[in-house]
Amino acid sequence: MTRSTFAAELLAAGDAIDHGILLSHMIYEVEHGPMSISEARQRRMSEGYTPVALYLDAKSVFAAVTATFIKQPAEKSLLSHIQYIRELLDKGLVKYLFWLDTRDMGADGLTKGAVSRELLHKLMSGSMFLEHPYEQWGSRRPR
Repeated sequence: MTRSTFAAELLAAGDAIDHGILLSHMIYEVEHGPMSISEARQRRMSEGYTPVALYLDAKSVFAAVTATFIKQPAEKSLLSHIQYIRELLDKGLVKYLFWLDTRDMGADGLTKGAVSRELLHKLMSGSMFLEHPYEQWGSRRPR
């Protein structure tokens, strides 16, 4: 249970990243063969596996994570979640963070009953076209 939309979106973003990193690890092993435990740990702590990007439509979460100086949110317990996502970006485990207009979010067609399914049909054809402005952020920290 959360007290705000910001909290729900932030926690969902962190959960999505965790699943993305797991999938990235599995794809890396399919492409390069099995890794030792120590190699997997080293990749998880530094460079990552295959490139991962997080797409979200929560502008407030995008702004909080990409801020030059991360401020403590009103709900203080969320600070560590913001810092976690930022750390993954700074370490390169997540290459980019994208904010998309909600009208370009394909996932909404899977989770919201009133949303048109037209975008899902376009995605199933193998193409993702962004018809509205978006923002992209990647860490400039040297790795």
